[in-house]
Amino acid sequence: AIWMPEDFEEFTREEIDAVYLLGNKPDVVYGNSYLNFSVGFHYTSNEVPNEYMGDFLKIAKMVLEKSGPKVNIYSEKVRKKGNHTVSSMELVSHTITDAIYNIMFYSSLNGKVLIGFINFNYNYLNRYKTIATEMLESFRFVEDFKKEDNE
Repeated sequence: AIWMPEDFEEFTREEIDAVYLLGNKPDVVYGNSYLNFSVGFHYTSNEVPNEYMGDFLKIAKMVLEKSGPKVNIYSEKVRKKGNHTVSSMELVSHTITDAIYNIMFYSSLNGKVLIGFINFNYNYLNRYKTIATEMLESFRFVEDFKKEDNE
């Protein structure tokens, strides 16, 4: 579960294909038609148990830095959310025309890596960074959320 603006809607497969031209395309993306701001997820087949998700961040960082073009990583965090470890990093990547601010986050779901992202055009950093950070902080697994409600 993740909090997002009320008017975010799920992108169609055609919209995802049009926006994400290269590499591993996300399985699901949410956004709206008037903001260059989105959140999405990709559930991989890569097997990484929860207890190794802190170490997984090092691998993800290395892959991102080598993938370019011009990926600058500004912060890295590993935190516990319920029974899950969630690793995250803030970075700026570059497309042919724009700089994109990203919060990438990683966790293990049923022993496989779940990759999440929140991104927007870097020109809107002052406007959207706080919202993006709140969205990341709200991320949790439904079973952990239910346990918190019962405590």
